[in-house]
Amino acid sequence: MPLLVIREPKGQDGVFLEVAVDYSWDAGRHYLTHVSLKLYTGPAPNASALRFRAEWDPREAARLHAQPHWNIDKGDDDTAPPNQSGDQAPWITAAKPAPWLAPEPVNPEPILNLKKFHFAMAAGWEREAPHHSTPIADESALIRWMAGCTGYIRDQVCGV
Repeated sequence: MPLLVIREPKGQDGVFLEVAVDYSWDAGRHYLTHVSLKLYTGPAPNASALRFRAEWDPREAARLHAQPHWNIDKGDDDTAPPNQSGDQAPWITAAKPAPWLAPEPVNPEPILNLKKFHFAMAAGWEREAPHHSTPIADESALIRWMAGCTGYIRDQVCGV
């Protein structure tokens, strides 16, 4: 997929946006099945990590999740700090903690995994809508949504 450069990389801080629009063919007609705006960060498009995405799936079966919605794919806490004990060369013996130190707790608290969490972005609750999904009205509404999301992502990236 071609990527839109949101921020030119200066080291590891490049930001790239992939726009994916999926269609199905049925009974001689095309049907929109899924739209996704995926934000990647890294030094180059082919060496970047997917961070989050905005998605809108108009199919009835997709209404289990809010439509449209945001997903988190990779956060800063997903990357292990360098030089952990498992990272050292196997021929170097591991350092042993001093006997008077308390052992480090192993995962003292459960970590909340938000990768399958769908953050609603246009549920219509303010209009007392009975559900959390908004249908795509027409092609021009979809284009406005994509342009608005892309512009907002670009503006947010400029602010960080």
